[in-house]
Amino acid sequence: VGPARLLAGGGAAGAAVGVGWWEWRRAALLKQHAQAKQKYIDSGGESRYPFYGRDHGYDIDYMMELGLDSGDRVCAVFRLEALALPHAAVAAAHRSWR
Repeated sequence: VGPARLLAGGGAAGAAVGVGWWEWRRAALLKQHAQAKQKYIDSGGESRYPFYGRDHGYDIDYMMELGLDSGDRVCAVFRLEALALPHAAVAAAHRSWR
């Protein structure tokens, strides 16, 4: 087996480990979000106002709800760690080119 083949195999294995680590970390973040949403649902909050993905209590969500008027522009910034690796790479590249 030549050195080029060893390098290619090592690079592929390293990439697979990197993607696996990224997805493992992403799954932990998504689990935290799911727990926050379940806590929100269990509190009966979804019948009063929408879930904004934040777990800071009723006051924060209610103030967000009151602060939004029809026609308001809402800007979102994706948390790169919560995106799948290809999407995170595109979002990071887009941020760096702005």
